[in-house]
Amino acid sequence: VLLPFEFREFGKSLIAATVYLSNVNFYREAGYFDTVSEDKVLLHTWSLSVEEQFYIVLPVLMVLLLRRSFGLRALLWLSFAASLIACIWITQRSQPAAFYLFPFRAWELLAGVLLAIEGQRRVVPQAGAVSFLGLLLVLGGIFLIPAGAQFPGWHAIIPVLGTVFLIANGQHENPINRVLSSPVPVGIGLISYSLYLWHWPVYTLRVYLRDGYANIVASLGWMGLSIALGWLSWR
Repeated sequence: VLLPFEFREFGKSLIAATVYLSNVNFYREAGYFDTVSEDKVLLHTWSLSVEEQFYIVLPVLMVLLLRRSFGLRALLWLSFAASLIACIWITQRSQPAAFYLFPFRAWELLAGVLLAIEGQRRVVPQAGAVSFLGLLLVLGGIFLIPAGAQFPGWHAIIPVLGTVFLIANGQHENPINRVLSSPVPVGIGLISYSLYLWHWPVYTLRVYLRDGYANIVASLGWMGLSIALGWLSWR
């Protein structure tokens, strides 16, 4: 269904995604003459490339500092701080670089690594208020962060910190954790990776075919298709 130029761009993004360089490809395409995001079928693979780059770099650092646990910890904390500061700084100067490139998004993944390490070294306080605050921050990130040139920057701290709070307090018995451990959220969590892979191609091709938004009934139908495809892929 794509026009020749769009199909060529799709092919480039497909190759880039296969070799974990999708984020670099979309960063290089960003600019005045760039097509809108709704026309890029594989745009969502930028984050998977950032993850894979992280999974390559982190083990190398761990091997190099295998016998120096303090050195590894210190390096991870230093890398986290440097990446976060660089992300906030570069967002005001080159938002596409801050959004797509690994060095400026690494702190988000390092937050989870540091939580795992520090959680083994000391007791994490368990309190229902922590889970509530975590959920509040995540929802706040969804509804309050403006789309556009100000993201990621410091805005990205909101959902990342909220997620850290939820995971750190995940074993505490409280209403938030009871809801999150009920069948529907757990089911969504199980298929979340497959759903992530499917939702954007379904959305972009739907917009392409319909030339924009149709109506709420059609949108719910396409969302249902994404969930069904995600479930089948998970199975």
